[in-house]
Amino acid sequence: RLATPEWLERVGSEQDNLRAAIQLARMLDDPRLELQLVALTGRFWELHGHLAEGLRRIVEALERDPEAPAEIRDPALTVAGLIAYKQGDYATARDIAGQLGRLHAETHDEIGSADALNLLGVIATGDGSYGEARDLLERAKSMRERIGDEVGVQVSTQNLGLLALNQADYGHARTALEEALAIAEKHEWDTYSANSLCDLGFAELGEERFDQARAHFAAGLEDALR
Repeated sequence: RLATPEWLERVGSEQDNLRAAIQLARMLDDPRLELQLVALTGRFWELHGHLAEGLRRIVEALERDPEAPAEIRDPALTVAGLIAYKQGDYATARDIAGQLGRLHAETHDEIGSADALNLLGVIATGDGSYGEARDLLERAKSMRERIGDEVGVQVSTQNLGLLALNQADYGHARTALEEALAIAEKHEWDTYSANSLCDLGFAELGEERFDQARAHFAAGLEDALR
């Protein structure tokens, strides 16, 4: 679910070629190829900050190929929803996440349905709808636990911690984030443990536990560098 640094560096050095390839697919009137290209490179647009361009390209490609199979539409919709969320365009993000949920309901894909619920929970957290956010995130976590999606469980637990952090409920935030960290450390998922450690640092800052915050930030940095 995460692009590797090596992949991002390679894609970053080829961004002009990527734009040319997408434009060529448009000129050839090949909407399926265009959608495949933007689905594969969506994380690049997001992580490199090309948010407006990335969202525009993905939405246009989705509209041009409405009959594309779920395995192509899923990554395109997911990254489009994340980009809209990062832009603070919660209405667009909700619409996209709703499309994602309907897509997976039609194909009876429980992993995808849980991902859509999680995304909706993240969006609800962002726009301050905290009660709705908790319900969505808890439903996603419960579904992921039932189907054995441990990566998803870690992410859901992390997001519940972030929800508590947004509500300035630092005690509950620490509990959830420590649970998420334990899952990440059990599997030696350095990217996920770095994320949990960083957010634990913010929870500690909220309670003015500065030494603990410093220790968590340092440990998170170590994991991130590794």
